[in-house]
Amino acid sequence: MSIAFTYYARVKNKLCLAYLGLLPEYVTLLKLVRPCFKKVLPELELSICCTDDLMYLLEGEPDVIPHSQIRDRKTEFAYIREVGATMSPPHPIYEMLVQAGATSDINIKPRVVGTKRCLICPDGGLPTQPMKEVDRYREIASSRGYDVKIIGSDVHSNYQKPDMRPSGRAKVSLLETADWVIGVENEYLYEAVGRGVKTSLYPSGIGTELYRLLCPKGEILQPKTK
Repeated sequence: MSIAFTYYARVKNKLCLAYLGLLPEYVTLLKLVRPCFKKVLPELELSICCTDDLMYLLEGEPDVIPHSQIRDRKTEFAYIREVGATMSPPHPIYEMLVQAGATSDINIKPRVVGTKRCLICPDGGLPTQPMKEVDRYREIASSRGYDVKIIGSDVHSNYQKPDMRPSGRAKVSLLETADWVIGVENEYLYEAVGRGVKTSLYPSGIGTELYRLLCPKGEILQPKTK
């Protein structure tokens, strides 16, 4: 099939990464890794598409499209790459980064708010398993002088007694006053990485290598229980 040269010239460098599932961390990850792709492919004009319900995670970001509009705007792009969650490694976003040669970290400047507030976020979407040592890490953080809050997921309610279970924009707002985030792979952990907040990953999913790539100075915990 042939296409008009003028159309090709207009869209040839325009790509859209679309995640249309329910896991918020994938949207946060696409936002986080976009600069990695731009570093190795500076000519690329890269947009992000997600479900309308998760668009709050892209607030303030340029070149974002809600799923409800993508059908009418698909001709704006040379290619729409749909990203799907998987149940086994490698993590699909890690695989994309490696394939593109984007194997350097995102060089985010560390940020310290000074509130001494620690958020423990024990829930994640499958195949990530919930944190089994919440009380242990609460004690560790408390012993270091942190005010600890356990944040439950509004999507996956594995941890039954969180201090709070925010949803929507309130989830993002919590990161504005956090000095340390401990958690499994979820939107809180990766949002904190993007903001330069100190993070510690509880490795119970398929994204440990992705976390190590994006946050080489981040801590990977050593769980005592399996």
